[in-house]
Amino acid sequence: MSCEDPRSTLVTEKYTIPFGELALDTDDIARCMGYVDGMAGMPFAEQLNGLLAEVGDHVCIEGGFRIFTPDLVRIERDKLCVENIEFDTGRIIAGPLRGAESLAFFVATAGPGLTRWADALMEEGEHVLAYFVDALGSETVEKAADWLEAKIDAWAAAQEEPTTNRYSPGYCDWHVSEQHKFFSLLPEDFCGITLTESALMQPTKSVSGVIGIGGKAKKRAYACSICSMEQCFRRKTKTA
Repeated sequence: MSCEDPRSTLVTEKYTIPFGELALDTDDIARCMGYVDGMAGMPFAEQLNGLLAEVGDHVCIEGGFRIFTPDLVRIERDKLCVENIEFDTGRIIAGPLRGAESLAFFVATAGPGLTRWADALMEEGEHVLAYFVDALGSETVEKAADWLEAKIDAWAAAQEEPTTNRYSPGYCDWHVSEQHKFFSLLPEDFCGITLTESALMQPTKSVSGVIGIGGKAKKRAYACSICSMEQCFRRKTKTA
């Protein structure tokens, strides 16, 4: 659905994302938990499959984006400027975005249900199952971000414009504290996501990020070899 932006004519889209469209893969979930061989190398695989069958009952998946046009965007060597708000992303992120003309700021969330479920299992002493549910939540929201990225790609393709990969605050050299500036550019309580004072998103199973559109934008391999963030989900995917 389209949302009318009271500030301008910026394109703003918001969706309720059907869980069935995310196509969670058990091997991806196992790799997210550190099992390089996927489910084949993972103990308690049967328990994970059982939990996966219940995930749909605990999620409320939402996502959305706002596209900032070239007149509002300036991309420099190591920073982004949007509506005169400066983001110190560092070169690893700003570099791949420099060819773009517009920027799509997006958020996605799996909702609070999976965290509540994991907490309840912890209280019951089911620590392994709680860990599995937490991993399911992480993979669900990443799949939601994939779904949303495809929507942004489709919007751009309709304008005959290319897109970049997605990049998020908290990764590479982009400090998570800049989430406050990031969310100031989106409608209030967008997709039901809020920030704590320390810039952590609530619900916790949420992601945010930016995608470049137009100009010389293009998708390229993530620069894992020059990034020091060992726990990045992209690094896990690459080394799996």
